[in-house]
Amino acid sequence: MNQGLALLDSEGFLQFFLGSILFLLLLLFFAVLFSLCCYLTFLLIEKIWQVYMSITSIPPKKQDAGDPPKKFLTQVKTSEYLALQKEAADRGLDILSLSGIVLSVWLASGCPLSFQVDGEAGQ
Repeated sequence: MNQGLALLDSEGFLQFFLGSILFLLLLLFFAVLFSLCCYLTFLLIEKIWQVYMSITSIPPKKQDAGDPPKKFLTQVKTSEYLALQKEAADRGLDILSLSGIVLSVWLASGCPLSFQVDGEAGQ
């Protein structure tokens, strides 16, 4: 019985016991750290997937999208561009507004393949 008490009182056993506890605490710390890293990686991958899907999927139609003005580029010959600029200046507009008005009228008339010039056109 004294040998059992001597074993509990021995300094080597106490160091072994404290070392084991310290090892288990370190193991638990790294397990929690690893789990946290895995969770954060999962969140990052999920966010990347959401961004990817929002870019590559067609969004649903809005119920009331309104009709805000939009700008877009067109391409014409330099001489036509200069003529459009002059016509816009003569009408007190910028070239984007004039081009938009012309395209809107063309669209409203059913997108004809050719324009007919009559006495009132261009007034």
